[in-house]
Amino acid sequence: MASRFDNRNGNDSYMKNLGNLKALHELEQKQKNHSQENSRGI
Repeated sequence: MASRFDNRNGNDSYMKNLGNLKALHELEQKQKNHSQENSRGI
């Protein structure tokens, strides 16, 4: 997390972290879908 005295960059790094989290989440969803397909024998 950004420190209190880093308010200038705080928003930027927050948005970057948000983007990383979203990308991670999408990756997770893809892997879940992929493993479901594998378990169905596709």
